[in-house]
Amino acid sequence: MSARLAFSLAAAAVMLSAAALAVALMALTKQPPVSSGSIIESPIASAPAKGEPAEYTKSLVRDAIQRYEREGLQATIDYYNRTENVDGAWYVFIVNNYGFTIAHHNPKLRNRDPSVRIDSTGRFYGDDLVGATEKGRWVDYVFVNPATGEETQKHTWAVKRDGLIFASGWYEGMAVTRDGPASPAPAKDDAAAYTKSLVRDAIQRYEREGLQATIDHYNRTENVDGAWYVFIVNNYGFTIAHHNTKLRNRDPSLRIDSTGRFYGDDLLGATEDGQWVEYHIVNPETGEDALKHTWAVKHDGLIFASGWYER
Repeated sequence: MSARLAFSLAAAAVMLSAAALAVALMALTKQPPVSSGSIIESPIASAPAKGEPAEYTKSLVRDAIQRYEREGLQATIDYYNRTENVDGAWYVFIVNNYGFTIAHHNPKLRNRDPSVRIDSTGRFYGDDLVGATEKGRWVDYVFVNPATGEETQKHTWAVKRDGLIFASGWYEGMAVTRDGPASPAPAKDDAAAYTKSLVRDAIQRYEREGLQATIDHYNRTENVDGAWYVFIVNNYGFTIAHHNTKLRNRDPSLRIDSTGRFYGDDLLGATEDGQWVEYHIVNPETGEDALKHTWAVKHDGLIFASGWYER
């Protein structure tokens, strides 16, 4: 090898070594981006508003399961046993694989015999509750609303995880705004407001459970509340849900009251904002014909309605 060639190779080696050293120094001195000491994570969707009670309830159960996965069972039990974690009408409870409630803000309900899960109407709802799957299910029963201290229809979302049931629920009859329950349901003394709340509850049930389940619910006579009941009319004008079987699927042209007034067009003319329709019909509480004030609201092409009677 000539002296000139050897010198050229040595010079090239020195230059390569210098370049490698420079790259190494840059790697050592370069700082990664800082995010105020926290790991950068992808955005998390905001929780549903209380004005969407079903979705808000599901989010609470989802949060409870995440807490359990993160902190363990005992810490989760301790958390939900504390009364300060009751959020108005909402709270989380946990049931073990034997059916006993192991977490609940009310100590009287912890470790209670599962066989006494019977509501004030006599309905045993225990099997429905412990029968929840990992996909979740709704369980309906009457229970005390902690926000009002009164018994109300409760809709509980229950999800099974690791043999445990994580559950929370919302109550019918609460005046709901975008941000959540604004006040307890109107009293029956305020007949117009109470009637509107029943129609609102019916639409929420439809959104939550679907049309057929809603029809089945309002077709049952046990869901008549004194003089109050809900009925549903389809887009052809036929009544598809009513506690009185004689009035289901009746010819819409027969909506003529005892005074000879045809009120069918007024009923079917209801908008999404709702409207009052007046006519005479039998009051189920007294069995007598009386003037009825019906609040009707259009939703998804259906008319949801209920009314109150003058005495």
